[in-house]
This record gives sequence, structure tokens and C-alpha cells, in this order.
Amino acid sequence: MAENKTKPTAVSAAAFIDAVPNPVRRADAKTLCAMMERVSGEPPRMWGPTIVGFGSVHYTYDSGHEGDMGRLGFAPRKTELVVYFVGGFARHAALMAKLGKYKTGKSCLYIKRLSDVDEQVLEALVREGLAYVDATYKATGTCGDTNSGDSEFRGYSSYFTPPPASPVHRHPPPRRPRTGVAKKRCPTAPLL
Repeated sequence: MAENKTKPTAVSAAAFIDAVPNPVRRADAKTLCAMMERVSGEPPRMWGPTIVGFGSVHYTYDSGHEGDMGRLGFAPRKTELVVYFVGGFARHAALMAKLGKYKTGKSCLYIKRLSDVDEQVLEALVREGLAYVDATYKATGTCGDTNSGDSEFRGYSSYFTPPPASPVHRHPPPRRPRTGVAKKRCPTAPLL
């Protein structure tokens, strides 16, 4: 079995955030870090070279693949902040409608700057996302790798796939047709 590439490191999250070159992104990352620390009750920790994560949960797929991932996480990228959400955004439709200006990937929320969004709504989204992770992974420790033979469900993308409604699910979910502007792919990271 392949080993997870994104693991907790000894690098200081504060030092990483302080080194973000863009002053607006750095200030936004500090604000987001403080909010996620408050919401999770966990100190920030680096997961790999660029992801700031909070806490850890262990998962085991039906295929036997297992590992650890952060309960919450974000990354201050060059052009935006990326907030990771396990399970996508469908369950958060009401809050997403009030959030403000953003883009989404499969389970990544892209924000240019915090001033573009309602921070109280963002915090409510983070709280709901954390509750989902805790209910899904802490209670059971599994997330149902339902189709380990398909690359869509292996590697990093499988971390973003919610468990199936039934214990046996042999086909990947249907893909939405792409229309309009090409969307960015979510950075490959086993965190939210």
C-alpha cells in the first residue's frame, strides 16, 4: 500500500504563516488559523510543507488502506486561501449562499481574501465541517473506500470522498458535466 505523503511535520505553523510573502494573505492566514484553533480546540500543526491542520483523525477504508488526516485544515497558496472540507459542499448550501465571493473544488473552498467573505458564515461552515468529520471518522474510524480499483477512489482524491450511504457501493458517483470556465483542481493533499 502506498504511504501517505502528507503527514504532520515538526515545522512551526506560526513560522510558516509568518513566511507567507503576500502581506494580505499572511494576515488572512493568521486570522483563519486563530479561528480554526478556537473552533477545533486544537493547536495548529503543519501537515506536509504547506497545509496548516488542526487535530487528527484516523481512518480505515474497506480496502484496508488507512492513515491519519487533520480534522480541519487550510493552505495559504500564492493566489488564494484554500480551506479543506471533507464531504464537499452540498450539505452546506444555505451557508454557501450567504458566504460571499469564493470558488469551490471537490472539497476545497478557494477564497482570494477574507474581506471577500462573511467571516461569521465561514466560521459556521468550519464548525459544520468539523462536526461532519468528527461524526464520520471519530465515531467509526472508517470512511468506506468503496471502489479501490478505480483511481478516482485511490490516493489523495479518496480523502475528499464522503462515505457511501450503503455499505456496498461498487461504482463511483456520476461526474458533473464541465461547463463554462475550467475549474482548478483541488491541491493533492490528504487533508480535508
